[in-house]
Amino acid sequence: MSSKKLHYFVFFATLFLVSKLDKKVLILDGRLRQGGNTDFLLQRLLNNFDNAVGASIARTQIFACTNCEACLSNSKCIINDDMQTIYHQAKTADFVVLASPIIFGNLSGRIIDILSRLQCYFKGEFNKLPKVGKVKQGAIILIAGGSSNNDVEFALKTAKLLLKILNVENPTIIASLNTDKVPTSQDKEAIETIDKLLNSVEL
Repeated sequence: MSSKKLHYFVFFATLFLVSKLDKKVLILDGRLRQGGNTDFLLQRLLNNFDNAVGASIARTQIFACTNCEACLSNSKCIINDDMQTIYHQAKTADFVVLASPIIFGNLSGRIIDILSRLQCYFKGEFNKLPKVGKVKQGAIILIAGGSSNNDVEFALKTAKLLLKILNVENPTIIASLNTDKVPTSQDKEAIETIDKLLNSVEL
């Protein structure tokens, strides 16, 4: 694997910004705890970059959409919380990664809250406003305790919708199943997919 020198800055639990020169990678992290299966694949992604430095992780405050419809007039969300940082970074990112455990067949609540707040972008597209930044590459990391592809099917559709709104095309899918019995650290296919992603994406 070729060596890549990057610096990544951890703003808070659901948002990472990874930069190399003028290239930026936005990671929407829906994990519920550190040290788990989702964390393993995220760390494998981040740890493959040399000279990485990070700030301390703090809790975020992101509220769900209240359907106030203020965005109908200007396609901007008026809720002033940490989601405003994600709006800003989504416009400049070159690559977006969404990572989440499967909770009752869907993405984690943190990611669902973020998705609901992208309603302002959906309204903008409906009103024929410019898309969110340039076309981006991306990846989806999903962790499921069950062993069936059906366990991730609905969550995958939701994740693809979220990335589509952020102007991500053809994201790479990394799904680690049966983690109730086999930890992701032993999922060779998921690990190989992460490694291929690192080799193929020009960050």
